[in-house]
Amino acid sequence: MNVSLVIAELGRLLLLLSALLAGVATIGVWDGWHGGTREDWLAAGALGLAAAIAVAAGLAMRLGVKSFRRRRSRGPGPLGRREAVLLVTGSWFVGGVLAALPYVAWGTWEGPLGSEVGLDRVVPCLFESISGLTTCGATIVTDIEKLPRAILMWRSLTQWIGGLGVVLLFVAVLPSLGVGGKRLFMAESTGPTPEGLRPHVRSTARTLWGFYVVLTLAETLLLMLCGLSGFDALNHSFTTLSTGGFSTRNASIAAFDSVAVELVIIPFMVLGGVSFVIYDRLLKRRFELVWRDPELRLYLGLLAGSSLAIATVLILRGEPIELVSGATVGPGLWASLREGAFTAVSIMTTTGYCTAEFDFFPLPAIAVLLVLMFIGGCAGSTGSGVKVIRAWIGMRQVVGEIEREFRPSVVRPIRLGRRVVDPKTVSASMSLLLAAMLAVAVGTFLIFAFEGAQCDPGTAFSAALSSLGNVGPGIGQVGAVESYALMSQPSQVVLMGLMILGRLEFFAVLAIFTRSFWSRG
Repeated sequence: MNVSLVIAELGRLLLLLSALLAGVATIGVWDGWHGGTREDWLAAGALGLAAAIAVAAGLAMRLGVKSFRRRRSRGPGPLGRREAVLLVTGSWFVGGVLAALPYVAWGTWEGPLGSEVGLDRVVPCLFESISGLTTCGATIVTDIEKLPRAILMWRSLTQWIGGLGVVLLFVAVLPSLGVGGKRLFMAESTGPTPEGLRPHVRSTARTLWGFYVVLTLAETLLLMLCGLSGFDALNHSFTTLSTGGFSTRNASIAAFDSVAVELVIIPFMVLGGVSFVIYDRLLKRRFELVWRDPELRLYLGLLAGSSLAIATVLILRGEPIELVSGATVGPGLWASLREGAFTAVSIMTTTGYCTAEFDFFPLPAIAVLLVLMFIGGCAGSTGSGVKVIRAWIGMRQVVGEIEREFRPSVVRPIRLGRRVVDPKTVSASMSLLLAAMLAVAVGTFLIFAFEGAQCDPGTAFSAALSSLGNVGPGIGQVGAVESYALMSQPSQVVLMGLMILGRLEFFAVLAIFTRSFWSRG
């Protein structure tokens, strides 16, 4: 295990993130000079302090490794599979700690206001940063609108850089890691069959980030045309494309009360849940491959079907729909379609934006939303969940086993379009589905154990499921209008673990805790 190489590259990553921190700190300085308040200056100082710590730690890690190599007369060595797995997992942990520093510093310096909004302790601050980088969107902040603009921008930026992955950004803008770069890219890529877009991994990463930036700018412009300020538009573009869901408003998207804004955000949430392989095919004008993609068609079908199902349930109930803003709409066809579609798309893409208080929906609608939380978006997208393709493989495998009960000699391979799915892919998909179910069960049990009678079953289960799927809001006490501030710190630690497991899809994280991973063999 070449641990020194991993430490050196983590140091490089810290230096990169320090530049982002310093850039966001300028917002606080700008606001402070232009009629801002004490909170703006403290936000700039907190972000600047975090940037300084990142620079110091990054340089120490890199220079320390160089000194060690000189004493041992050793070169950097190769980046193998184990080093790639350790670097990917370590990037999320190191990035999470660094991203929490501005919250800790600002909340400590603010005193009463920091305590009021929930950023007065280390674990909640770490919860906020991990939720940002994993694009979960769960928050412990009790009053978002009291945060200074620089802190709000940092929250949104953590989701944006976490959307395609800290490691993808790392590979795209830093010097090539050679053959190890592909291992790093594959370790970060989600889905059962990662597909490279370019022959070289650095070109692949840059292509992905190119799509990402263009779509972000396009959404920002459209939201500004809908009446949002440049600041609100950019923040919500950051958290839409990343399928993260952090907002600058307590009432989330409902605060704008705008059909135009929702009609812009819905398609961009859908785009965030689509595999970036599809965008590469569109760029190459390979339209027939786009339409024939079985996962894309199933994904769009599920979005349309679930939206109609929820709207139908709301229509049949015939009662007004409660919004996050406190108002009510409907009942009626348009209100039911509007709230049903927005909620279904937001939950399945794992964005987590809210307009309606969906935890007050009828039980059939809530059941649909819980299933969508588990499934998530497409493989190779910014969305989380177990992925549409795995859910499809799992269902096909179950149907095949049922048929073999009365036709034992029949063997039907699982197909995705015209391609037969490799048995190893089927096995890996089933293993991950089982691991996800087990993780939700264990997480629910631990939350019950830590929270006791203060937590009802629906809250505990949905909190675990939503965190694993990186959705954000759940039902009950962690519903659309609530925060996770009510959870004790041990429960928040459990939920952070589920966020990371869901974002890195279990095995890369769990591997580093095995003895064989660290052995020489």
